[in-house]
Amino acid sequence: MRLCLEFGFVVRGLHRLALWTLHDNIAMQRCSIKAGVLREGTLKQAMWSAGAHRDVFIYGALAKDWPGYDKTE
Repeated sequence: MRLCLEFGFVVRGLHRLALWTLHDNIAMQRCSIKAGVLREGTLKQAMWSAGAHRDVFIYGALAKDWPGYDKTE
């Protein structure tokens, strides 16, 4: 996750990165939070998976909050 953030912010120069994950994907949620990506919201029943509509959590991060980001540019 950190490598993806570094690539997006430092190498590609992106302003914002976002990800979606199913509400029961605890491993992805923990990984995101540990890397500094914040939970921004919930999309109720936004994905059809395993025969049911399921909630999706949205996570996001800004370049200015990333440790490797050069704020002088």
